[in-house]
Amino acid sequence: MYLWVHDAPQTTMAHEASIHRVQTILDWCNFFRDVCEMWVEENGEEIEGMTDQGEPIVVDIAETKYFH
Repeated sequence: MYLWVHDAPQTTMAHEASIHRVQTILDWCNFFRDVCEMWVEENGEEIEGMTDQGEPIVVDIAETKYFH
């Protein structure tokens, strides 16, 4: 988990954890991402605001940047 949070390469994760099966590392990374996604869905807050002209500000976040 520590290496995943610090965006270490999966090869580094496998080496440091002495895991030789690539699928195990992929499964754990997907699990961590899923847990984070559930937390955001349950605890996220809307981002809102208005421009100087009184129009709502639209915030668009690409999924590739939103999730690890």
